[in-house]
Amino acid sequence: MLPSDCSSPSSSKQLCSVCESPQSASPHFGTVSCLACAAFFRRTVSLNITFQCKGKEKGKCRISHELRMICRACRYDKCIRTGMQRSLLDMENTMRKRSAAWSAASSRQQEVSSKTSSEDSAEYGSYTNPDPFSRDPFSPFSDQVYEAPRPSRLLVFYVQQEQRTMDRGRVMFGHEDIGSLVEDNGGIPFKKERLAPSSAPTR
Repeated sequence: MLPSDCSSPSSSKQLCSVCESPQSASPHFGTVSCLACAAFFRRTVSLNITFQCKGKEKGKCRISHELRMICRACRYDKCIRTGMQRSLLDMENTMRKRSAAWSAASSRQQEVSSKTSSEDSAEYGSYTNPDPFSRDPFSPFSDQVYEAPRPSRLLVFYVQQEQRTMDRGRVMFGHEDIGSLVEDNGGIPFKKERLAPSSAPTR
């Protein structure tokens, strides 16, 4: 048998300070209320609604969760009397707007980053190489625009780069005349009889 001074769990529950409902009473806007009264207060303040008491005794209607119909004017007045504050609702709305604005900005930033990343991955695009040594060796001052290779053309791209490197070597370190350098050699960079051992003094 429980001692007489011990209260049961149900009796220790907090009641709504507005309608005295024992269901889900918790702090809202500066006082303890149920979710229904908190929602009523939020809706009334947000929409700036004004109610008129239609009871026999103006402003003295009973506010209880047991009643089927509750005077909304007296219910709002009791919300104010029990400690609900409009300023706390304004602060909550401001925080929600800031959170929504931040989320929208973050979402737009992610979309832009994702779109940019997708475009960069799909195609490299064209670019102008500012390095004069990587241009055509016979036109060192030309602003040639190179198209960056797609993955399927990487092999061809690197073969062409190697060919250009060899051509530059022929111009800078070779012993051939310029006329022989520009003639069509069928893709063969050097003739066998013109090859010479490479040495540090030669270079």
